[in-house]
Amino acid sequence: MKNNNVEDILKENQILIYGGKVIAEAIFKWLRNMNPDIQIIGFAVSSKKENLEDICGLPIKLLEEYAENVECPVIIACGKEFHKEIKESLLKKGYKTVYKVDNIVWNTVCSNLLKRELRLLLNR
Repeated sequence: MKNNNVEDILKENQILIYGGKVIAEAIFKWLRNMNPDIQIIGFAVSSKKENLEDICGLPIKLLEEYAENVECPVIIACGKEFHKEIKESLLKKGYKTVYKVDNIVWNTVCSNLLKRELRLLLNR
């Protein structure tokens, strides 16, 4: 798993988000806000059960449906309790660059999104 340097994540040209709920949506919005040029390939999950159908118009698909994107960096955007299992699955499937949403990344995401929302509210 790659070191979770926020700057490294934002330097990526493209990324696949692993997750299908609120954390994945927050990561999507943060990435779009901080690096509008990043290509977000989509959202991957191990099961569609209990996940959204899409996030911000991008469909949520099973990881197997992204097999052709194995060279694409992945950010694990779900609860910490799933990180180890997901990391192992991604590495077995050949993904080499894997980031996770740890406390540093999550605090950066929340801070950025909160500042953005406050600016929008104040400019009304």
